[in-house]
Amino acid sequence: MSEFTDSPSGKAEGNFGCASSVTSEGSLIGEGKAMSPMKILVVDDEEAVVALCEHALAKQGFEVRGAYNGADAVRLASSEQFKLVLLDMLMPGMDGMDVFQSLKMKQEGILAVLMTGYGTMDSAIRAIELGFSGFLRKPFTPEKLVTVVKDSIQKAAHIHENARLKSLVPLYALGEKFIKSGTEEEIFGELIETVFRQTGARRISIMLSWS
Repeated sequence: MSEFTDSPSGKAEGNFGCASSVTSEGSLIGEGKAMSPMKILVVDDEEAVVALCEHALAKQGFEVRGAYNGADAVRLASSEQFKLVLLDMLMPGMDGMDVFQSLKMKQEGILAVLMTGYGTMDSAIRAIELGFSGFLRKPFTPEKLVTVVKDSIQKAAHIHENARLKSLVPLYALGEKFIKSGTEEEIFGELIETVFRQTGARRISIMLSWS
């Protein structure tokens, strides 16, 4: 077992978990077993749109909450964690983009899909800049809704997985160096150098145990 500390009181432990993905029923899968359903927030001042989204997504296994304005959406996000939010672009008070910015302050990793019947190139560019991962042009079918939501979640999962794999590259390189190293001192030297290069830690300690 190895431990690395970057301060006299802090320890950093490695954890190489499995990546998560969404099932066809809207549940999160990780470490070989299904976990709790993903929660989605739907925000639109039209009750019919909220009802359509709630019904279609619930049939896919998602847990869905509805809000009819931005203020209610922000209040919900203060007490519940959501994987994704569906936002109408034009609403009284806060518009969909303003709501998304407020939600990101509370839940940094939340995904967002913009719903609009009045899309322009300028609004699309602004939405992309803000980090929206999908778009739905009104009116839309339940099938189109489900496709866009699942595509947004899968795309985010792929980005996360690519970042995770990229972070493991130095460890693979370190393993090759271990094979080529002839002495215990050389192995420890390579290990310390790699940890320092990746973390910038001021202090590194190693604890080894043999069974």
